[in-house]
Amino acid sequence: MKSLVYAVALLASPATEAGRVQNQDNWWECIHFFQSGEGEAKLQGRLDRRVDASGAAWSESYQIWGAGFRTGWQLAETPGGTRRRVSTLSIEVDPIFSKDGQAITGYLYGDDQLVLSTTILSAKSARRGFAASGAYFWGPDLEARMDNYDHWRFVAKRADGSEVARRSLAIPDRRERDRLFVLHRAAIEAAWRDRDEKLLVSRTVDSLPRAPATCLFSTPDARAEMQDSEI
Repeated sequence: MKSLVYAVALLASPATEAGRVQNQDNWWECIHFFQSGEGEAKLQGRLDRRVDASGAAWSESYQIWGAGFRTGWQLAETPGGTRRRVSTLSIEVDPIFSKDGQAITGYLYGDDQLVLSTTILSAKSARRGFAASGAYFWGPDLEARMDNYDHWRFVAKRADGSEVARRSLAIPDRRERDRLFVLHRAAIEAAWRDRDEKLLVSRTVDSLPRAPATCLFSTPDARAEMQDSEI
């Protein structure tokens, strides 16, 4: 995953600040990176919030990943609070070949119940010598079903039913997912309260404040500077 990089810069004057806040090409980017656990139980992730310059409208994205998996979440504000559901799940396994040309299907189990399945290597691709290296699940079925289970595993099988791969997934259970999200949202909220327009999106991560989360002001000039630094 490509790293985001930033730097600190000073705005020219109060008048300049006012103009930038009113410019629709400006917005805030709030980022919270997190990590917990060790080994196979190690979790990492990020919560991103993008807010318009006035602070009146915003959107969020949320990801958690660990050994062999990555989840993406859809977040939406409702009258009853934040609605959070898994929208994507990618799973990695060691390359699996099927020399006799059999297709390979990946099966996702939650609490030992089959949740979803998908073809991870077609018979045509198998005959051409390609390998399967994981599976990707997405869509409304995934959203609805992952809300109902806590413990996850992935199994890959050939067309004749023989198993060729199995992996337990250290996705947090529902209670732990709720607990983690409260902590991560609180970090973003704290960064938003402490935001400083003198902190601009730019070049180096070393200039970020030492805080769990940071809000940075994004302007056309700052974005151009960031792009120039990547050339």
